Amino acid sequence: MKRLLSISLATFTLTAFAEEPSAKPSPLFQLKPSAFEKKVELSAKVESAESYELAFDMNSWSELEVESAVAHGTLVKKGDALISLRKDNSQKKKQETAVALQIVEIDVKMARLQFEAEKAAYDQKVDLAKKGLNRKQEDLAFSKSISDEVNLGNVRQSLADAKAALAYSVEELEQLQKMYAEDDLTEETEEIVLERAQNSVDKNRQRLAYAEARAKQTLDLTIPRTKEDREVELATKSRETRQSLAKFPLEARQAELKLKQKMMAFQKQKEAFEKFQADGEKLVLRAPADGRVFYGAFLRGKWNNATNVEKKLKPKMKVNNREPLLTLVKPGKLQVRGAVSEANLYPALSASSGFYRPTALSEKVWPATDIAVDPVPSPDGTYQLTAKLQPRENAGLTLQPTMTGKLSLSVVKLKDALTVPAAAIKTKNGKSFVKMKSGGEREVSTSWKQDGKVLITSGLAAGEQIQPVFDKSQPKKEEAKPKPAAKPQKEGEAQSKAGAKK
Repeated sequence: MKRLLSISLATFTLTAFAEEPSAKPSPLFQLKPSAFEKKVELSAKVESAESYELAFDMNSWSELEVESAVAHGTLVKKGDALISLRKDNSQKKKQETAVALQIVEIDVKMARLQFEAEKAAYDQKVDLAKKGLNRKQEDLAFSKSISDEVNLGNVRQSLADAKAALAYSVEELEQLQKMYAEDDLTEETEEIVLERAQNSVDKNRQRLAYAEARAKQTLDLTIPRTKEDREVELATKSRETRQSLAKFPLEARQAELKLKQKMMAFQKQKEAFEKFQADGEKLVLRAPADGRVFYGAFLRGKWNNATNVEKKLKPKMKVNNREPLLTLVKPGKLQVRGAVSEANLYPALSASSGFYRPTALSEKVWPATDIAVDPVPSPDGTYQLTAKLQPRENAGLTLQPTMTGKLSLSVVKLKDALTVPAAAIKTKNGKSFVKMKSGGEREVSTSWKQDGKVLITSGLAAGEQIQPVFDKSQPKKEEAKPKPAAKPQKEGEAQSKAGAKK
């Protein structure tokens, strides 16, 4: 039993430490010319290549009430009525606009009369202002040269007269007194004469005092103040004249501008009236061409606001001016629209043709040409792409706007192209390399990538072999560790365990 146990342990140890068989080397990839096509596939919806977005374009009317409208999807001819508006309030509105026009026309006539009056009175007002100033100047000059001298002469004359009268009365009194003094007795008549003579002297003395005071007032106050007042009046008149002469042209200009303002208001009201009359000819929205009518506006493959428009296009419902209500689609000319991701932007820009496979008839395709990509990204970060569909006979299906499908674009198509697996390429500092059969690296030029293959444009030739995977380093498998040797057991223990197994 001991010998059997030792042999088993030795055999296990040798097996555990035996070397693992070496992994088989990966087969080389040999370059062979083959067909290659770079494609871009995206979901796309059908839309009309020629359509008309229709709305009422009123210049004056604000309340647009529907009278009738064609049904969604109706085929129409050019000139057919699509939506008709009610005309109930048009006559009343027309009368109100006409009255407003007449009022503004009267305002223009009144403003023209005012302007003509201001223009005619301008020269007269200027002449009067200048004459008024000249008169004030003449008055001042007269007061200096004549009036003041006359007043001064009058004062002096009055003063001289008062002095002469006083002297005369005094002299007369003195003569009477001398004459009566020679008489021994003074008669009553003589006393009366003397008294009267004395009264005359007193009066003349009082008159002289008044004349002196009046002369002083005239010389010191009246003449200077009169001169000062006339100078102030002249200055005031000069200022008023200057203001008037400056104001008269402004008043004339103001009247002219008011006339122009009224004329502009009249022209504006006239245009509003003409627009209102023109709007009366737009109460019916007509088809600009033959086609099919759809509710709402078509935007990026979807009918926008179609449900809301359907509710509005009922009798007595109101619609908004310039609101897109209908889209007229011309039959025949169709295109598809899809969204291109940023990763496929450059390939899509390089595509020139492709085909479209509608979801409703996936076994048939329509040729697609005139690929166009909008360079401005959409809010979601994609780029809008359109492609025109070429007509197809016996298609068994009439494509309609909003139908879905797949658009496949052909970017490049080669018959004899050299391609390598994408895993065989390694990029270093913007350059591409492959590992040759010998293990050395070679720089290559690459182009498009499709289905895990990369198109080689230079650096390799047909028949050459490369490593299919540039970097084949893989983590090594962990070696199996040998189990520790069993501890020697005593004979009694081994037999007891063997007996237990039995």
